[in-house]
Amino acid sequence: MLQKNIASSSLSFGDPILTAVHRALGEIQGNRPFALTGEDGVRFVLALDGSDDHQMAAFVDGFCGGEADLVISGVRARMMKLTPESDDGAVLTPVTSISAGGPDMARVMEIATALKPDAVPSFTPAGRTAGTAVDLAKLAQRIPACLVSRPVEPTDDDETLITVRTEDVEVFRARLAATLKPVSEARVPIADGIASRFVIFRNAIGGIATAVIVGEPDATAPLPVRVHSSCATGDIFGSRRCDCGEQLQLGLHRLEELGGGCLIYLDQEGRGLGLANKMHAYTLQDQGLDTVDANMVLGFHDDERDYHAAGFMLKRLGWERITLLTNNPTKLTGLAAAGIEISDRLPVVTKANADNRRYLETKARRAGHLLGTAGLLETV
Repeated sequence: MLQKNIASSSLSFGDPILTAVHRALGEIQGNRPFALTGEDGVRFVLALDGSDDHQMAAFVDGFCGGEADLVISGVRARMMKLTPESDDGAVLTPVTSISAGGPDMARVMEIATALKPDAVPSFTPAGRTAGTAVDLAKLAQRIPACLVSRPVEPTDDDETLITVRTEDVEVFRARLAATLKPVSEARVPIADGIASRFVIFRNAIGGIATAVIVGEPDATAPLPVRVHSSCATGDIFGSRRCDCGEQLQLGLHRLEELGGGCLIYLDQEGRGLGLANKMHAYTLQDQGLDTVDANMVLGFHDDERDYHAAGFMLKRLGWERITLLTNNPTKLTGLAAAGIEISDRLPVVTKANADNRRYLETKARRAGHLLGTAGLLETV
């Protein structure tokens, strides 16, 4: 009876959709299996990233009856030429086709992540449910590759696992962004005498985003805005592999010069891949790939960021018309999709250096960033 009372009152303590997905993300981050329900039944899932041979063997034997599939993203499948260029769906292959002699996590991870894996097996379309497992791994900032069971019919035994529905995963990002609320704020004077006020937002599962209000913006005019994704290597340590730290500082100074504005600081490290995967991508870049191909070999899109959160933060602060400081057309479309009216765009172009010139050239040539030539011709 106690368990039933707890279950029946759970709706009072948060959005059940967000709760279910958040719990599934916790299972991925803790290297534990979970259940994913979809149109073809139930699939048990174990994310590869962070798991070992023992866990893989226990999962295959205990949850899959000895028959599990490896599912990878459609992006990686295209990079490995496993599917047509127009196909974006996840693909899968039986684990036995990879390591017939028994669980071999190193071999499975090679197929899932290596630049040039040996003896690649045949893959087939994964379908919606198995493909959603890959999407969840991305949300957890893990390599988008999972072991999945064959579809089974739901049973009461499935209640021992955290269970999430495919349709809940598909709406998670936008639904979570809508829960952002300001929880604290304070005056914070920053470098070069820039007056600012930090407004801290928190979402329904504890995630944090920051709005830095620079100066005293004109409430009657479009708000100058810079949306900046966190970059530990550039913002904190001054990495020369990117231009993020320079863009952060330039953005703050431009906002001050414009009479005030807002810098939205989002936790979307490595274009949404996360810090660990960003380092994996750097390793591939050191082997000769550019920044776009490196992300895609790992199974990610070139840019996995989402701007619904920025849109909701601006609306909560009372602004829906902005002048956006960006070189990235994706931010223009992303904020427009979040209901923000963009009246103008201003560039934020920094000087290239010997370590980031190729990166900037790739952003301009392949990702459509509006850098012109000034930032690439001037070298520091």
